[in-house]
Amino acid sequence: MFKAGVGHSEDVDSSDAADEVISQVRNAMGEAKPAAGLLYCSINSDHAKILSRINSAFPGIELIGCTSDGEASSARPFAEESVTFVAFASDTIAMKAGLGKDVSKDCDKSAMMASASAVAALGETPKLAISLVESYATNGAGFVRNLSAALGDGVPVVGGFSTDQLRLKDTRQFYKNEVLTDCAPTLVFGGPLRFSSSCGSGYAPIGKEGVVTSADGNIVRQIDMKPASEFYRRYLGDSMGDSAEYSDYPLMVRENDEEEHCIRSAIGVDGSEGSMMFLSEMRSGAKVRISEASRDMLIEGARKSVQRAFESYPGDEPSAALLFSCACRKRLLGTRTKEEIDIVKNVVSDSLPICGFYTYGEIGPARAGGRALFHNDSFVIAFIGER
Repeated sequence: MFKAGVGHSEDVDSSDAADEVISQVRNAMGEAKPAAGLLYCSINSDHAKILSRINSAFPGIELIGCTSDGEASSARPFAEESVTFVAFASDTIAMKAGLGKDVSKDCDKSAMMASASAVAALGETPKLAISLVESYATNGAGFVRNLSAALGDGVPVVGGFSTDQLRLKDTRQFYKNEVLTDCAPTLVFGGPLRFSSSCGSGYAPIGKEGVVTSADGNIVRQIDMKPASEFYRRYLGDSMGDSAEYSDYPLMVRENDEEEHCIRSAIGVDGSEGSMMFLSEMRSGAKVRISEASRDMLIEGARKSVQRAFESYPGDEPSAALLFSCACRKRLLGTRTKEEIDIVKNVVSDSLPICGFYTYGEIGPARAGGRALFHNDSFVIAFIGER
C-alpha cells in the first residue's frame, strides 16, 4: 500500500511550524511509517531547526526539499512564509534520495551525480524522479536534459527550481538533514508505481515565429539576425524597456519540430547591444514566439493541465498530487493565486493529499510521454499512486 500525508503550517516560529506539520502528517498516515518526503518553506525560515525536528520524528527518512516563493497544499489554502511537508510510505514502492552538487559550475556533472547516487541507493531501475534544483544556474534546461539522459529513457522527471522570494540572491536546498546551496537533491521511486503528469501555461503566441541566430548560454544576442530586443519591439513597440515588462511576455520556445513549446522568461536586457538574458540556456536554431496571458488564461492553463493529468492517470484514484507552479504566475495572478490549488481540489477527491510550491523554473514533459523539459511561467501537476 502506498500512502501519503500532508502537513502545512503558517506559524511564524520555525520550531512550532515543524512540530505542527509533523503532527498533521502523523495523524494523516496513522500507523504507516514515512519512508520519504518533500519539504518546502520560505527563505526566511530557520531551515536547520525544521530539518532537525522532521528527522528526529521520522529517523532515516529520505527527505529532500527547497526554499519556495509560496506553498500550496490540501491541508491549507495557498500561503506565503509557511512550511509544507508531504511524506510517503509504502511496503511495495522503494524511495531513495540522491544529491547533485555544484549545479551552477557544471550542470552536466551535477545531473549525473544526482542520478547516480539516487539510483545506486534505490538498487533498481527508477519509475519516477523528483528533483529540486538550485535556480541560479544559467543552464537549467541543460540540467534537466542531462538528468533525464542519466536516468534513462522512459523515466519521467518532475520538480522545480528553488526560490528566494524574488530577491535573486540565494536559495536553499534540503537533503536529509542538511541545508545546502547550489545543489540538486533528487528523490527516485521504484516498484509498482502509477504516475501521470501534465504541464500547461495558458500563454498564447503573438506575431510570427523567429529563429535564435546567436546565443551564448542564457544570453540571446540575435533573433532573425537582428538584436534580440528588436524582436520584441517589432510586435510590442518602442515602449518596451524595463526587464519586468519583458518577463510579462515570455518566449514560447521549441528546439525541434517534434516537441511542444516550452516557456522561457527574460530577466534582463542589455540596452547597448540589444541582447537579452533568460533564466536558462537558449540554443541557436531554436524557434521562438512572443506570448502573453491574462489572469483568466493562466487559470485556464492550470485547469487544462490538471484535467489532462487526471484523465490520463492509469488507475482509479491516485494516492497524492504534486504541483510545481511558477513565481511569475503568482506575481501575475495576485489575489487569484489560490485558484490554482482550488482547481486541483475540485478535480480530485476531498481526501487526496496535495502538496506543491512556487518555483523559479518547473520540470516536466510538455506532452504525455515526452521527455522532461525546463519551463518558466508554467504549471506542472503530477499524480502518483500504486499498481
